[in-house]
Order: sequence, then structure tokens, then C-alpha cells
Amino acid sequence: MKWKIAIGALLAIIVLIQFLYSKLPETAPPDNKDLFVTGKVPDDIKTIISRSCYDCHSMQSRYPWYSHVAPVKWAIRNDIKGGRTAVNFSAWGNLEKKDKIKILGDISDVIKEKEMPVPMYLIMHKDAKLSTGERDKLIAWADAASESYFH
Repeated sequence: MKWKIAIGALLAIIVLIQFLYSKLPETAPPDNKDLFVTGKVPDDIKTIISRSCYDCHSMQSRYPWYSHVAPVKWAIRNDIKGGRTAVNFSAWGNLEKKDKIKILGDISDVIKEKEMPVPMYLIMHKDAKLSTGERDKLIAWADAASESYFH
């Protein structure tokens, strides 16, 4: 009998937390500040970055059905805010050269260390997983793009 009360209370809490306010980060279509517009990004790299990075690191986040259900919504909101703070590809054109060089170096490093995409994201986005070849391409692109800002 106690477990029925506990389950009922848990279900009530789950329903009630849905009404707590927590807005997901805004989205916007790409504009003239977007990496793909301002940078010379090869099509194969655009495909990889769009699939594996843009949900958290741009204004083009896609929100599946479960992103509107608390507490998952809270985690997604925090991940996107953190991702956009680290690098927002939608604002690439606003960055100074030194910042772009640093971010490109960071991209290379986190890809080498397999820190991105984060494992939690990959649970629901299996297509975002990077193959060894895609990792190598991203690292080579980030390193070459960083180098190009020195010339």
C-alpha cells in the first residue's frame, strides 16, 4: 500500500513540475553572421557540424517532443545555454580574429579528446556520433581554418 502512495505522489510531482516556467532558448534562422555564411566551410564539414554541433552551438537548435517535458527540458535548456556560451556558430561573424583562432583550437582539442558531442546528447541523437574519419576531418578543418587566420 505504501508503494502505491509513493508512486501516486511521484506521478503528481512529475505532473506538477510541467507547469514550472522554464523557457527553452530561442532559435533563429541563419543570417549573415553564421559560420556557414561568413566562413569558408567545405560542404562535408558543414554536414558534420550541422548534424553534430549546431543543436547546442547555434541559434538553429531543434527541439524534439521530449525537450518540452520537465525535467528533461531543464537539462536541454542548460546544455544549449552552455554550448552557445562556449561557441555560437550563428554569431561567428561577430567574433574577433583572435577569438576565432582560440575557438578553432578548442574545437580541435575537444574533438581529439572525444569530449564532443557529449555522451548525454548522443543517447537521443545517435546520428550525431562522429566516426573516426569525421573526427579526423573536423580536426584537420579546424587546424587549417585557424592557420588561415594568421595569413
